[in-house]
Amino acid sequence: MSHFSVTRRPAVQWRADASAQSVERASPREVAVGLSFGGRPHTVLMATPEDLEDLALGFVVTEAIAQAADVLAITVKEEPRGVLVDLELAPGAMTRK
Repeated sequence: MSHFSVTRRPAVQWRADASAQSVERASPREVAVGLSFGGRPHTVLMATPEDLEDLALGFVVTEAIAQAADVLAITVKEEPRGVLVDLELAPGAMTRK
């Protein structure tokens, strides 16, 4: 999925001499990303809609939910209100400590 975009937004830059200047700032687009395991919702993150498979895999590993080798499949589905990322884990992966 590649929908990353940058939006230009108006802003005000304040100067040390107390003058203000109108400027534009680049702001990355973020969307709600729902993570689920086997169709069971787990959490929602705000993220740029790039590299969502890597985000999901990193989340699983860093949160000690499962090991990378336990991830059998990752499905990304765009929805009207965000993106759903579902991970299929090897049987028993989430029950290990």
